[in-house]
Amino acid sequence: MDIPGFYYDAEKKRYFKIEASSTAPSSASWAAKNVKKRKVQDAAAEDAQRRTHLASSRIRRAGALLNEPLSGGFYAREYGGATTDLQARWFAQGLEFAGSPPLFAEEFAGAGAGAGAGAGAGAGTVLPGCMYVGAQEDKPGLCTVHSSPYLGAGVPLTRGAGLHSTYIARNKLNHIDQGILENNYRLPSPFFPYIEATPPVAQMVTDIKYHKQKNLMLFTTSNRRSALVSYRITLNGDEDPRRPSWLLPTDMSAITSFGDPNMEGYTVVPAPPASPHICAIGTNKGISFLDGTRPHLLTPKQESLQSVFALDYQKSGSGSGSGSGSGNIWRFGGRGRTLVNADIREPATEWTYLNLPCAGITHIRCLEHSEQQVLVAGLENHLGIYDLRFARLRRREEEEEDIRVDTSNYSFRSGSGSGSRGKGKGKGKGKGKDRSQQRKKKNAGTEEQPIIRFEKYRNQADMHIGFAYDSETGIVAAAHDNNDGYGDDDDDGTLGLYSARTGSQLRLCRGFASTSIIRCAQFQTFPGDVSPSLFVGAAARRGHGHVTVLSVNAGAVEEDEVEI
Repeated sequence: MDIPGFYYDAEKKRYFKIEASSTAPSSASWAAKNVKKRKVQDAAAEDAQRRTHLASSRIRRAGALLNEPLSGGFYAREYGGATTDLQARWFAQGLEFAGSPPLFAEEFAGAGAGAGAGAGAGAGTVLPGCMYVGAQEDKPGLCTVHSSPYLGAGVPLTRGAGLHSTYIARNKLNHIDQGILENNYRLPSPFFPYIEATPPVAQMVTDIKYHKQKNLMLFTTSNRRSALVSYRITLNGDEDPRRPSWLLPTDMSAITSFGDPNMEGYTVVPAPPASPHICAIGTNKGISFLDGTRPHLLTPKQESLQSVFALDYQKSGSGSGSGSGSGNIWRFGGRGRTLVNADIREPATEWTYLNLPCAGITHIRCLEHSEQQVLVAGLENHLGIYDLRFARLRRREEEEEDIRVDTSNYSFRSGSGSGSRGKGKGKGKGKGKDRSQQRKKKNAGTEEQPIIRFEKYRNQADMHIGFAYDSETGIVAAAHDNNDGYGDDDDDGTLGLYSARTGSQLRLCRGFASTSIIRCAQFQTFPGDVSPSLFVGAAARRGHGHVTVLSVNAGAVEEDEVEI
């Protein structure tokens, strides 16, 4: 209540008589001058609050627009609220189904239908176990694919062995159209896909790569007589524009096999141009390098470092003195929880090691934007980025007792080709989980934690699983194993797209014909494109091929569509 001649103090909750400014203290709230000043301020604050309330009723939030990855991201950036994975999110949202062409020769696909697919793949479906996609640089919209079918448990080796190749063509609408090959190109042989190599040379193929500078196709096998096989691609020597740059199938008369007794090859990485080596090989005896005539091992003879399933070299930096980008520094891992940081110019006793919170390492990628950051995928749903500058790297002699991981309930790529979860299915459920909990408790405090963790990644127990990383877009494509490793299979035919900047899942691709685990994936840019396409080693639902191609701005295809 407003009483004339009195001032009400809200804090003290009482009235004070207003006193003339000449007699009242200058700071007194009941002084006439201060009372008038306070009334003006209160009136201004009340008017501002009223105008704010009126303006709020006229504002409409553009929620749908701001949620769009491209336009919404641009507006957010203008107002300082842009996300760090804008480019990756836009790319993932823009991927569309482009086609699902066959990879394997017709006679093999017919003989091996339903046999090499693995559990849950469905009759008539043959999955690629590994593949390499190469771009024909001077032929827009044309790629080549070298692949080998995946062997499930109990499949005869003669059925699942071999190296196959084919061309993949795309039309102006960004859709895969193999009819272009017959109409626009003069192929060496019209009966594609082709069989490049057969057993015993290409038996149980585990990885395929290409060395561009030396024009060498490299592939590893778990055949102990030829851990690594190499041959030169036949290139187009004439000036006929209708001939592809690579002439398939390749003349295999000059094929070369490398290997030591009892050596199995699991993965191969071509060395950079500045390296004196041709490639590095992950084997059951450790890491091996090929110089020309035969591979030589560099790994110390310790059980925890023997089976190498993943390796990569440090790519960024400059100057050969530091070993950056020259193929002198390699990181590798495999069976067990040890990530090795190796400078191959130094003796193996000087290499450093890092303990990770997983029972096995399946894939390693050294990031290009930071020479000390490594992307690592492993068992027990582990996918993360480690910064070696902040990690506790130690040498082997500085290690305490080497904790050997019991991997009896995990499956690894082996000579039989049974990379699926054949062991531990339906039995030992509690026992396997107890071992995992015991290991985590025992190793508490010694395992490094990633700086970025991909929380939604799922792979409990499979070493042979699809994985791809594109440094330009910052996208990680990782196949999922949705089974916990001890019970029945769930829907495993899924592939997650993740941001390497934040670790968030951008998209989950479903709708493949096979419900078994996707074994291979790769990013490759079609000649003439500015963004890469994603090749997934699984046919689209209702498709008749062996690989699904996802491209930006490909549009929908009515007769054969994949849900992503």
